[in-house]
Amino acid sequence: MKRTVPLLSLLLLPMFFATLTPVHGEIENKLVLVSPISKASIDPVAAAFKAYVKDKRGLEIAVELIPGSSPELYAKVQAWAGKPDGDVFWGGEYPYYPELTSAGLLEPYISQEWDQLPADFQGFALKDAKGHWMSVSYYCPGIMTNRDLLAKLNLPEPKTWDDLLDSKYKGQIIMTTPARSGGLHMDLEIILQSRGDAKGWTYWRRLAVNVGKWAARSLEVSSLVEKGEYPIGIAIAETSAIMSKKAGYNVGFVYPDVAFFVPSPIGILKGATRPNIAKLWMDWVLSKDAQAEFLKGDLLPARKDIRFSDYPNIPGAAIMKDFMKAENVYGIAVKNYPMDFSLYTKRFSDVNTLFDDTISKKIDDLTKAWSAIQDAAKSITEAESTIAAREKEGYDVAKAKDNIKGAKTLLGDATTNFDAGKYGDATTGAAKAKEQAVASVGLARKPEWYEQPQSIALVLVAAIVAIAILAMLKKKKK
Repeated sequence: MKRTVPLLSLLLLPMFFATLTPVHGEIENKLVLVSPISKASIDPVAAAFKAYVKDKRGLEIAVELIPGSSPELYAKVQAWAGKPDGDVFWGGEYPYYPELTSAGLLEPYISQEWDQLPADFQGFALKDAKGHWMSVSYYCPGIMTNRDLLAKLNLPEPKTWDDLLDSKYKGQIIMTTPARSGGLHMDLEIILQSRGDAKGWTYWRRLAVNVGKWAARSLEVSSLVEKGEYPIGIAIAETSAIMSKKAGYNVGFVYPDVAFFVPSPIGILKGATRPNIAKLWMDWVLSKDAQAEFLKGDLLPARKDIRFSDYPNIPGAAIMKDFMKAENVYGIAVKNYPMDFSLYTKRFSDVNTLFDDTISKKIDDLTKAWSAIQDAAKSITEAESTIAAREKEGYDVAKAKDNIKGAKTLLGDATTNFDAGKYGDATTGAAKAKEQAVASVGLARKPEWYEQPQSIALVLVAAIVAIAILAMLKKKKK
């Protein structure tokens, strides 16, 4: 009997441990993530998962990363066609996941923490109903600032997209192109969809006037803002700003008035050769402990019950709260723009090409045209001021005013051409407007002495007096 109890205990041990973690079959000793998310953000999450597997399964595992840009990795997943080199696709463009689901390239799996993730965020689905993918974090492309440099230049921190168009920011903005940055492409679409294509493209052309440097990639944007070479960087995710802040740089992050918090999904790749550890990862990654590790990687957790204030020992959590002015993404005042992702996907390449062909590759023509427009506007203002002063001096300004109206019409046409990307026509039209404005001043004519009202009055008085005298003389003769 003494030997029976220990033996029975040994027999029950596997059942006991089985209740601690879900059963997925034999766990493989390696997990390969396919992700555009930075290694600095993935590392703490991956390390925590390795510790979890060691603690719960007694197994040493490796977590490897296949890195790359979002478009590159998306193309790889498609090219693998169900025979992937990796196990789990994490991050990238939000629309990729419904597309990969339709293509049959994601394996359905319902995580043990499935119910801890809301079904949607402000109307945007956070998970596939059949488990092909689920969102585990968020990011929002916004405006990164160097607060020390802004103070030195006596410039306010921009709060809205339209603030960035102010001429006081000319030369103070750094950005890349949408073809080189998923974040900038997202912001490009937000402006196009929220304002309409015509006004949207007008916005980006006018913003380009204030750009001091076109960066080769997003990393250069955040790096140069961090180092104080530029005070404002466009379309940078808050992750970069959080990392800079943690490193001791006095940077800020602005969620603009029209924004989109992008859910960052995750899904098991169809045909993954390590399916069991992939499923274990999917169970763990939405747990509260795992989501806290996301804060260490400067990622915004997707769970609604994660509050920044609950993690005072994680520096990134306090910074996120400062930037967001909220305890998590669900409490932020900024509302997601209702993005049309079918349109977004349909014209993805076309808008990138149009941006390059009419803005970034034409930047010299663009800036020349805008300078000509500004010069013409200044000449019109100066001419109007001179004409108004001369009118007070008694000048005849009728022709001058008519000519100024014509100059304004020419300027309006030049501006319309600029907004449409017709920079040559805009430059020519603005030059004509300036020339006509300058010429208008010469059309303000000072009347001859005999044309002036007081002179006419004197002549009339003199005539009346003369007539009266003649009348008196005639009367005397009689």
